[in-house]
Amino acid sequence: MLLQIAVRAPDEKDPLGLLATSHRRHLSKLRALWFAAAHLRDPDLETRGRALRGLAEALDFFARAADEPFREEDERLFPRLLQASPGDEELALACRTLSRDRVLAEALHARAAVGARAAVAGTYEGAHAEFADAVASLDTLYRTHLDRLEGQIFPRARALLDPSTCEALAGDMLDDAFASMVPETNVESSPVQGLP
Repeated sequence: MLLQIAVRAPDEKDPLGLLATSHRRHLSKLRALWFAAAHLRDPDLETRGRALRGLAEALDFFARAADEPFREEDERLFPRLLQASPGDEELALACRTLSRDRVLAEALHARAAVGARAAVAGTYEGAHAEFADAVASLDTLYRTHLDRLEGQIFPRARALLDPSTCEALAGDMLDDAFASMVPETNVESSPVQGLP
């Protein structure tokens, strides 16, 4: 079975921990895409089967949840930070820069899903390489994004946001998470239906 990156449960009153955990969960799911990219053509049928199952589960997860951590930043964290530090151009630039990653991630997830389906179906030459490239780009994007969040934004947030604001922000994030929760889907009824 594919090993997952350990994701420690954060304090439910720590919005920064919740956000970092969400990004790490996404990195963990990217591992399944990496495994699939490496083993879609594996001659061992068991290994190829694990790759296809992991691929279907990861694509289903990202179809439901790819935008969550980016949306939480854009709609919850960044506005509160900018309100707490009006006129801070350095902070505003950091928030704008990180906000652009949302659009990039959406495009890369779409590219990975299309490439994965084409690679599995053998639709065209080069589909496998395009899928692997999209996965590598997503991995780089998530890791760089999380490094910038933890290095530039989180220290500022800890300094600027008082405990009651942090608690309210965490509560909003948890409410969003519970509202958007979808039970684990059966791979056969998922958006990647038809993957062998």
